[in-house]
Amino acid sequence: PGDIDAGSSDNCGIASMVVTPNTFTCSDTGTKVVNLIVTDVNGNISQATANVDVNLSCTGNVDLRTWNQEGDPGAGNWSVAPDGLSVFQSINGEPTFYVSPDDQFNTVIEGGFGVETTGDDDFIGFVMGYNSPNSGTANNNYDMLLFDWKQGSQNFGCGVAPYGMRLTRVNGTSTNTPSTFWCKNSAASTILASDQSMGGWADNTVYDFRIEYTATNVKISINGNLIFD
Repeated sequence: PGDIDAGSSDNCGIASMVVTPNTFTCSDTGTKVVNLIVTDVNGNISQATANVDVNLSCTGNVDLRTWNQEGDPGAGNWSVAPDGLSVFQSINGEPTFYVSPDDQFNTVIEGGFGVETTGDDDFIGFVMGYNSPNSGTANNNYDMLLFDWKQGSQNFGCGVAPYGMRLTRVNGTSTNTPSTFWCKNSAASTILASDQSMGGWADNTVYDFRIEYTATNVKISINGNLIFD
């Protein structure tokens, strides 16, 4: 609402400002009309329309054959399908990252992810705004926005890693992987949001995901449910 509002005011005070619609897809690219609804503390409502430019990068299917493994090379084993449309990671171990060579600001990314096993309950997820570790940094120098999802709560050396989803800013050097990525109580980890509404992930289940990633906001939906905004 703050990007649309041109200076709304009320003698008694504004209770809320809502913009509709506030979510766009690649089919909405161009100029769109949105509605700003302002409600004061007494329930009085005023509204106005505005034009917004929807500028999303829509490139169709992603070719994962152009992506690269980053971080500790021994932590992951990423196998890309011949058509480049899927990738399988087979090692249950330390954090490992498979990263696009392209910037993805102002982009809607959709796909599916899951775990093909019944023998583990650890983390799955993806990273955004990834900067390091890379070939020019140490493997414990982290700079990324991390979404992860744990199947079940688990006590580890750093404390308890709870089930559910978390959005974390990981930024800094850490020699304690459990504290940084499991419990997220190290100086390099700042939990931005958490959600347990979907419980833990299920074995042998593919979940649809949708990421709307801009320079000022990130929205993450799982199976059509908005988890983080």
